[in-house]
Amino acid sequence: RLYGYGLNDGMEKGMEKGREEGKEEEKIQIAIALLDILEVETIAKKTNLSIETVQNLKNKGNEH
Repeated sequence: RLYGYGLNDGMEKGMEKGREEGKEEEKIQIAIALLDILEVETIAKKTNLSIETVQNLKNKGNEH
């Protein structure tokens, strides 16, 4: 019985991590979409991403 509980607990933690990663990816996609119309600082504030993260996204977009 303890084995089943540990497995369920592990699965729940894994699912939670997946949800968090999905939220972070969504924030990144929103930030990318806004880079051409808003300042880096505004995007960072509204998406709760760091200024450094948004600046890195902007720099990557300028490399293409």
